[in-house]
Amino acid sequence: MFLKSCRSYDVILIGASEPNSGQLNRFFTKEFFEQCAAKLNTEGIAAVRLRSAENLWTSQLAARNASVYKSIKNIFRDVVVLPGSTDIFVASKKRLETDPKMLSVRFTERQINARLVSSQFINYIFTNDRFFRINRLLSTANVEMNTDP
Repeated sequence: MFLKSCRSYDVILIGASEPNSGQLNRFFTKEFFEQCAAKLNTEGIAAVRLRSAENLWTSQLAARNASVYKSIKNIFRDVVVLPGSTDIFVASKKRLETDPKMLSVRFTERQINARLVSSQFINYIFTNDRFFRINRLLSTANVEMNTDP
């Protein structure tokens, strides 16, 4: 596996397909996130995405996403989930900034030219009711971690 032989990184973006088979599920387990954490620099972040639903989560979707969340949270100090039709799980060994004002200031100061992200979008993502509801649901769900037997 690539992570076992690579150097360390500031960012690891996990672009795996949905965990709908045993083989693909391995990219969403505690053991895989341990490998990612081992290859991240001290202030690095890892991010993974999972298909979701913006407004209504079935019990199956909630259980799957919470299981992956618990696996990531077991390894990383901080995990923030950015909700949408695809949820983005961002994890770090250090505390992640979630203050939308601070993030917007940083975005503006760095003069980032992005098509899909703006200061207004950052504010929306971190202040809408979904952000708080989803993060609370995932952190309090009574499910097991996703592990690789």
